[in-house]
Amino acid sequence: FMGFAQKFGPVLSYIRLAESPGRLNQVRIDTERADALIGCDLVVSSSPKASSTYRAGHTRVVLNTAQMSTADFVKYRDANLKADERVEAIAQVVGRENLSTVAANHLSARLLGNTIYANVLMLGFAWQKGVVPVSLEALLRAIELNGVDVGKNRDAFGWGRIAAADYPYIT
Repeated sequence: FMGFAQKFGPVLSYIRLAESPGRLNQVRIDTERADALIGCDLVVSSSPKASSTYRAGHTRVVLNTAQMSTADFVKYRDANLKADERVEAIAQVVGRENLSTVAANHLSARLLGNTIYANVLMLGFAWQKGVVPVSLEALLRAIELNGVDVGKNRDAFGWGRIAAADYPYIT
């Protein structure tokens, strides 16, 4: 299931993976039932709706720390996302040991020339951290089958993997 933002609204995408379709019985993730979060947007990831799915000591989180403008910036030019507080709030729920952060937009712009690759970079980061239970071959094939800027998206996925292992050294 995927939602698309309209007029700067939040987007939550619930993804369920199973060995067979018969094991998938609902679309949404129930309260405290999320195994993992790939948080590409800090504001949405720390929202009450998203946070209600996290379980203490269980949910593993990879989080993009990029501060992206919200609709509040239209009304309030000096709006503050309180990014550090949002990251800390997520850490308090899932446990610091279950939280990994990366400045995916920054890395994507610096390494690939465009922030458009940040989400694929996040996927590579999450996969390397063991959060995505899909084979490397399957993910690379999915990038290929998507057919959109395949080389750059493969690079983004690879840089995400490197960032998961060596993040402080590639910024």
